[in-house]
Amino acid sequence: PSIATTRWGCRRGTPGLDIRIGTVDGNSFFPIVSAVAAESSAHRAGVQPNIFVVAVDGASTENATYADVVTRLCGTPNSNVVVDLATTESAWRVTLLRR
Repeated sequence: PSIATTRWGCRRGTPGLDIRIGTVDGNSFFPIVSAVAAESSAHRAGVQPNIFVVAVDGASTENATYADVVTRLCGTPNSNVVVDLATTESAWRVTLLRR
């Protein structure tokens, strides 16, 4: 899998998530949170490593490229991005502030 970070992928406006692309079943690939920046909006929202990012601003991330997901997560500083997260047991939505 590709491993890199949104901090390095963004010129500006990151929500504080590092991601990699991974799979549970070998058929569908999703971004997985690999780290959360301290004091970021993701950290304050309780986002933890090993959680799947299943959508960004309402658009599914299933089988999306790493570059596409980074582009969706990054944006204008001080703007919000809505991120749908999931584990094998639950799913939820958070609104994160890009810095």
